[in-house]
Amino acid sequence: MSDSKSREPSDPAPKITTRQWLLERMVWSRLVLVADDDRNMRQSAVRTLLDKGLAVIEAEDGGGAVAMAMRYSPCLIVMNGLMPVCDGIEATARLRANGYGGLIFMDTAWDRNEIAARAFAAGVDAYYGRPHDTQRLYDDIENALLQAPL
Repeated sequence: MSDSKSREPSDPAPKITTRQWLLERMVWSRLVLVADDDRNMRQSAVRTLLDKGLAVIEAEDGGGAVAMAMRYSPCLIVMNGLMPVCDGIEATARLRANGYGGLIFMDTAWDRNEIAARAFAAGVDAYYGRPHDTQRLYDDIENALLQAPL
């Protein structure tokens, strides 16, 4: 015998803010690439982004970052500056030359104005020289994804 009445959940859905709702709906269509040769730094970034509900892929060097980005088209790349194969500036230049149009945020130990200028000339969208406020980087990533077109 089947019950034809629809059943209402016993607990109402939790109230969430519009920002939370947008993030939850949008992040599943968002892919972020983390490129860093330092395993601990890379894993820390990946964990933080996964905790925000983002889909994340990883690369261990600049060459891998270029290959992964061209294959999977992430909407945003968090790129270290100092990496083997090719550094973050060279990887950024290669990506832009190959038509990659997503955002590139450089997070690096290179905290010098002339290096930042080279990074921006290569095509990075934001530059974070360490030490920096890590929370600001992740807030900027979240805000960029909220503003990006679907």
